[in-house]
Amino acid sequence: MSIKAPIDYAVPPQKDCARYKMHKYWAAKPWYVVAEYIKHFTREGEIVLDPFCGSGVVGCEALIHRRKAVLNDLNPMAVFIAGNTCRSPVDLKKFDAEFIKIKTKLKSNIMDMYRLAEPCPECGAPLYSKHVVRGPSLKGHWIVEARCSKGHGRSGHIRRLLLPEEKAFIETVESREIPYWVPQNTFPDGRETMRLKKDGINTVDQLFTQRNLIALSLIYHEIQKIMDENIRELMLLAFSNTLLHVSKLKSETLRPMSANSYYCMDDWIEENVWDRFENRVKWHWGVCQGKEETNRLIGDYFNQTENFDGLLNGKTFMKLNTKAQNLSDIPDESIDYCFTDPPYGGSIQYFELTYLWRSWLDMSHEFIADEITVNDFQGKKENSFEKMLTEAFCEIYKFE
Repeated sequence: MSIKAPIDYAVPPQKDCARYKMHKYWAAKPWYVVAEYIKHFTREGEIVLDPFCGSGVVGCEALIHRRKAVLNDLNPMAVFIAGNTCRSPVDLKKFDAEFIKIKTKLKSNIMDMYRLAEPCPECGAPLYSKHVVRGPSLKGHWIVEARCSKGHGRSGHIRRLLLPEEKAFIETVESREIPYWVPQNTFPDGRETMRLKKDGINTVDQLFTQRNLIALSLIYHEIQKIMDENIRELMLLAFSNTLLHVSKLKSETLRPMSANSYYCMDDWIEENVWDRFENRVKWHWGVCQGKEETNRLIGDYFNQTENFDGLLNGKTFMKLNTKAQNLSDIPDESIDYCFTDPPYGGSIQYFELTYLWRSWLDMSHEFIADEITVNDFQGKKENSFEKMLTEAFCEIYKFE
């Protein structure tokens, strides 16, 4: 590939799109900027590498514009999100059929755990809590917000104090056993996880109410029954993107991890698990819409390989889960273009912040010794960050 002059013009902003909103991740670059750079510096059929791939924007845009993509990240959660973002085509009818199976089996039972004693005062329709504000600052005077199916209330919302009998009902639900597996992993000591431990939250399950753990265990158990691996992984993507919203990390005024940290507000809310899960599947930035986009834009150009030789023989996509300092699966002088956004010091503690997701998805918690970051708990200062990042850049340089 011949070297071109740098882009010396502004790339006009474009709207967000569903394919990059299917799951939360940090520091994703604007897709339209990534696309412009890929088109400017490469030709169709050439190989694009991102050794710190995060949620996979570079790989997806490369495939959309008919370039081959090699994505790597040390964090298995990033590789999981990136792989599911890029995969195409997806049988959305099959995906929807599997969702309907889960919905038919579980929705009624789960929603029943969130029912309220009083119906809508205007139409008499039954009400189910959208969320309950039940953090310690409420001192037991919990607030419930519900939605009327017929739109009554303020903008369709009905908000009031939780009735004594409704609180007693929650206590009855929470006396039940959790029917299936939930993770009970102990949070490691870390810069961000210590915030949780100071609040008495030492294990992953303690970030959720008993009621929400019951609902989550039911959904996760049914997802594991899906035989098609690709469909199962996409359903797990929606499930994983549900977790933060139904945890104690969310309040009415703070989105979970919006400050890139584990921060529990004193007025945390308990969201309705089924409502949030269905939302992650069906909303306008959910999995169904995101995969409709990639089906349309990537189509059958996506063709995954497990080794680099495959890229030289008709395959178009390869993902790796290893440290950027040693990408030995990629031959020297084999990459046409590298676009990447490496970690910026210790501003985002990726391994700590993905621990919740990785625990629920039963992923490895290894590799942290190779994470390029600044973190006193890992014994990594600025000088070690500089050394590791330099090693990664030297490794990348070998491929071009």
